[in-house]
Parts: sequence; structure tokens; C-alpha cells
Amino acid sequence: MKKTVLIGVFLVLFGIIVISQVENKKNDTIKSNMLSSPIATLDALDVIYDDFLKETTQNSVFRNDYKEVIRKFEQKSPIFLLGECSYKYCFLTRKNHPEFRENFENHTCVLLQQKIEEKKGGSIYCISFGSGGLFQDLIIFSKTLSQYPEANLIIHLIDRVFNKTDENLKEFITQKEADKRDWIRPNIQLLIEDEKFETVKIKAKISQFKNFLTTEFPHANITIYTHKNIDDYFDYIEKEKMSHADVTFAADVSGGLDDYEKLCIKTMQLNSSSVNVLLLHNDKQAWLHQFFLENAENRVKTAVKDNENIDIYYERVYIDDTKKT
Repeated sequence: MKKTVLIGVFLVLFGIIVISQVENKKNDTIKSNMLSSPIATLDALDVIYDDFLKETTQNSVFRNDYKEVIRKFEQKSPIFLLGECSYKYCFLTRKNHPEFRENFENHTCVLLQQKIEEKKGGSIYCISFGSGGLFQDLIIFSKTLSQYPEANLIIHLIDRVFNKTDENLKEFITQKEADKRDWIRPNIQLLIEDEKFETVKIKAKISQFKNFLTTEFPHANITIYTHKNIDDYFDYIEKEKMSHADVTFAADVSGGLDDYEKLCIKTMQLNSSSVNVLLLHNDKQAWLHQFFLENAENRVKTAVKDNENIDIYYERVYIDDTKKT
């Protein structure tokens, strides 16, 4: 009897090990393809995501179990919910100009790697602003961790899509149920279900992002926080007494430039060694944009204390395949 039990336990453990090895091999393949052929990877993810949407809209049973269907499609790809802007008329879409995002990713990786070298095993605090899709972030952190697989990264993701939480969902439901207008009443349940679906998808996307990095780089120490806007971010790190960012980065955030500039300036005021990079374009050219403060080391304390005006500078590094006008 004991022998039979031991054999059963061994087979279970063996099965777990085999499954783990298969999953690790799958992630290795995804990482390799993602870093060498990001456009092909995005295309493959789009196909899986389209199939996912078809099943969720055609199968009414789905609404009773969102998570189960997501797990089903994760067998096809553990990162199928990740993506980035693929609008064909967008100047920075990879299919139009793949070199722009690649240049930005490489530059951001250099900034992160420099901080890892400087801190020699210490925590690196970083902010990705406008990070909703998370595919580009996955490339940046995968490239960085491939060079420094034992790095200690504290990652703050800021995007308005992270506003969809359970608390917001409760508020949404209350507002919709309280609305007695004839045109909205028949659609209340559908609206609620759609909002639930979006909330579950966003949580699952963040989990896919984190699980991929922690599985692929098991010796790294990775902590991830999400925030709906810069005020939410600053309130959180002040409350938790966390360090301000060493590296801040963003790409193509035309609708949030003012907030991004405020984020960079305040961060530099509170951490004078902080660096930042932003990928921008004007439909004719693209460049890497950096904010910095004059004599930041000497001025930071008085600036924060007295709220005086800071001399803000920026520089542009034009990407090779674009022409200055």
C-alpha cells in the first residue's frame, strides 16, 4: 500500500516538473520570437485575441466565468492579452517604422542597465507612463533582465485603464442601476457585464505581464504596482514612503504630455539623479526627448521647499531614419 502511494506521489511530482519545463520552454520561445520579431509576435497575438473575442461574444455561457475562458486561451499564448498601438495610420506603429520603437526600447534599456550598475544590486525604481498595452514594456524589461537576470526592479505602471478596479465597478453598477432613463434601463445588465469583462481583462493582462517576467527570470526580484494617474502614483509612494523613480519612460503619449512632464519634473526635484526618456513624433520625424533640470544636484532642496520656478531644459535625439526640418 505504502509503495503504491509513494509511486503515486512520485508520478504527480514528475508530472508537475514536466509541465513546468514545458511552460518554461514555451516562454523561452515566446521571448526569443518577441525580441527578434516583435511585429510577427504582435500579429500572432492579435489572431489569438480575435479568436478570444469571438468566443466571448458568441458564447453566452462565458459571462458566468470570465477567468476560465482567459485560462483556456493562455494555453495558446500566456501573453495573449498584451499589445500596443497598431493603428495603421499612426506614425509610430511598428509596421510603419519599426526602427523608432526599437531605438526607444534600446535607449531605455541602457538607462535601466546604467542604474543597475550604479546601484550594484540595489532596488531600481522605474515608471512606465501610458503603459496600458504592456507589450513594449515586456520587451524593455525582458531585454534588461536578459543582461542582468538578478536585478531588483520596482515597476510602477501608470495608465488611465488601471482605473477599472473592483471599487470602480461597484460605483459604476450603482450609478447605472440608479439611472431610470428609459433608453438606458434595458441595457443596464449588458453595461455591467461589459464593465466586469474589462476589469477582469485588465487584471489578467497585468498578471500575464508579471508571470511572464517572473517565470522567465526566476532569479530577478520584480515588484509591480499600477496607478490610474500621476496623482494616484505620488499619493501612493508618499503613503508607503517609497523611493522616487530612477528611470521614467513613455512612448507616444500625445494626450498626456503635460502630465508626463509634471511627472518627470517632480521626480527629478525629489530624486536629482533620476533620468527619463520619451518617444515623440510629429508625423514627419521621430525623436527621443529628455527633460532635465539645471544644476539639479544643487537646486533640488530649495526647489521642493520654496516651490520656486525651476529652469527646465530638454534635448532631442533624432532617430537616424528621420530628417530634421
